[in-house]
Amino acid sequence: MDRIPIGKKRSIAVPRSWDDLTARQMETLADISAHEMTAPVLRLVFALSLTGMRVKERLEDGSFSIRRGLRKVTLSSEELCGLALTQSYILEKDEDSKGKNRWLIVSRRVLDPYPHLKGWSSPGDALEHLSYEQFMYALFYEQQLKDDSSKLSFLLACLWHRGRKFDAQGIEKQARRIARLPWQRRQAMLWYWTGCKQFLKGRFPRVFRPSGSGPSRNIFEDQLRVVDALSQGDMTRKPKVREGFLYDALFSMDESLRRQEEMEDRLRRP
Repeated sequence: MDRIPIGKKRSIAVPRSWDDLTARQMETLADISAHEMTAPVLRLVFALSLTGMRVKERLEDGSFSIRRGLRKVTLSSEELCGLALTQSYILEKDEDSKGKNRWLIVSRRVLDPYPHLKGWSSPGDALEHLSYEQFMYALFYEQQLKDDSSKLSFLLACLWHRGRKFDAQGIEKQARRIARLPWQRRQAMLWYWTGCKQFLKGRFPRVFRPSGSGPSRNIFEDQLRVVDALSQGDMTRKPKVREGFLYDALFSMDESLRRQEEMEDRLRRP
C-alpha cells in the first residue's frame, strides 16, 4: 500500500500491486473491466472506486470537484491523472497478431484472495498447498477453457475443493458448486491462478521453458509423462508423485534439468 496526497491536507492509502488488493477490490475490478473502455479510463475508474471518490463536476479552471463520503475536495487534472497512474500495475501492453499494441489486464497475484472460503480447502499463497495432481488437472482444463468458457468452473475446482483431500473423480460435482458463485468471484479466482502461473515460470524457468516442438495437443498426456519420469517408471510410486506437493515435484524437475545442463555443458567442452 502507498499513500498519496488528496487536496492540501489529506492523504489516502491506495494499492500498489495485485497482492495489495482485497478480494472485494478484485471483484470490483472484474465488474469495471466488463465494460468497454480505454486503458486510462479503466485505471481512473478503478482508482476512484478504491478510494471511494466520485467526480461530481469539472470546474471552470479545469480542476474537478470530488466527493468522498460527506467530504468534498478539489483535484487538478494532474492530480487526478496521478491517482489513475497508481493503478498502472493492472495493465500490461501486448501486441496482437497484426502488430497492433493493446492493453490487457495481466494478473501478478500470488496471495490467495479467498483463504477462508467456507467449506473449501485453500490452494494457499502461490499454490503452496496444491498437489501435483491438482496442477495437472488445472492445466488440462485451462487448455479446454480456450474453446469452452464453461470449463472455468472445472479449472477452479482443481484449486478450491471440498474436503481435506483432493479427489479427481469429484471435479465435476465441485465445478457445479463453483459455477453458482458470483462471476466476479470466479474471475478473481482466475486472476489468482494466472498470477501464480507467472510466478512459477519465473521461479522455475528450466521447468517452464517453452518447448521447441510447439504446444502439445493434449497437455494432460504431457503431465502423465512427467509423473512417469518423476516415479522413474515405477507404477507403485506414481500415486505418491501425483498426491505429493506441487513444489516438491517442481524442485525435483528443476534439479534434474540442472544436472542435465551441466552434463551437456561438460560434453561440449573441448
